[in-house]
Amino acid sequence: MTLATLLISLETLRVLAENRLPPEITIMHMGVTANPHHDTAGIQHFFQHDLYPWLERYTTLRGAQHLVRSDGCAGQMKSGRHFRFIANFHTHTSWNLGNTLVWTHSESCHGKDLSDPECGRAKFILRCHEMRHTDDTPTMLKTSREQFDFLDKHHRLTTRSLREKRGKGIYYRVYHWMPTKSIRPLASLAEINTLEGSVTMKSHFFMNCGQVGMIKVREIACLSCDEGRVFRYPRCAKTRFCGPLLCREVRQKSGARDSAIETRHCSAIQQAGRERAVQVLPGTMVGVECIDEAEPYIVSLALTVEKTWEGESGSSWMGAIVAGHNYWLILSVCDCMRLGVRVTCKYNCRLMYVHDQVTSTLWLGN
Repeated sequence: MTLATLLISLETLRVLAENRLPPEITIMHMGVTANPHHDTAGIQHFFQHDLYPWLERYTTLRGAQHLVRSDGCAGQMKSGRHFRFIANFHTHTSWNLGNTLVWTHSESCHGKDLSDPECGRAKFILRCHEMRHTDDTPTMLKTSREQFDFLDKHHRLTTRSLREKRGKGIYYRVYHWMPTKSIRPLASLAEINTLEGSVTMKSHFFMNCGQVGMIKVREIACLSCDEGRVFRYPRCAKTRFCGPLLCREVRQKSGARDSAIETRHCSAIQQAGRERAVQVLPGTMVGVECIDEAEPYIVSLALTVEKTWEGESGSSWMGAIVAGHNYWLILSVCDCMRLGVRVTCKYNCRLMYVHDQVTSTLWLGN
């Protein structure tokens, strides 16, 4: 920490103490993108690639309860794909900082918190800037990137200081640029059935329970009682009014399983998968069960034995690859049929294959 940062921190604590406020500040995060799709895929991208990297770099937040509040828009936060994200949040150990995700919903278009007027404020700032446009002094912002650059350069700090606001309101704004193509399409996320027990629409509290494919649900989110304030939701004093905390399964429409996520880091399974991978020969049928994709099973014909990648690093829907990773060249069954290649699928083994960053279940067939 630099001397300037230390002095700012001390001044902030002094302002809060003078106004008899707890040592808490509000930092606003905004994602800016040209991507026209406003759905859970964009929200999940923002969490993984923008918000959590910032939290890891600038905070000591680890192993906490991450409480999120949003409206109940079915196309964004209150959808099957989003419930799956909450249910499996604990499996994203490479970036989730060990946090537990708790998501509370109000009704659609109601009950939004400070983030809603803040986003409206950003739009108002951009509109006012463009209204000052003249031929001599052009101020038009023609792209989303130009809008992001303007906000990031001029509006990280609010007009009034924290002392002038008596310790209340926004302390600082952080803008995140999200390239259009970096956000995966919604269709690439597996389709999910409605939660069992018809609890989707009438419930307003969803919580990760540490078990893959399972989510805790409650009709009303109580965060004000003594137990709710310390995250002991099953002991809530208002259970009679808010309803019990129920556990529901998040099921994929395809029938694919999420349970494989729990074993992706098992060293014994990884080793067994690597040993099995060496047995792949040209003409071998290879079956892959995908974990994060809408297409749960892919059956392919191996064209080569296992090889070592010597080219440039790259990534695709199957994962990332760098020099030294092993791989096969394969041909999907659909392409085999199109090309007139006769194939038969006779599976004789089923293993979890984790090869570096590519995670899948592997079958080998004759």
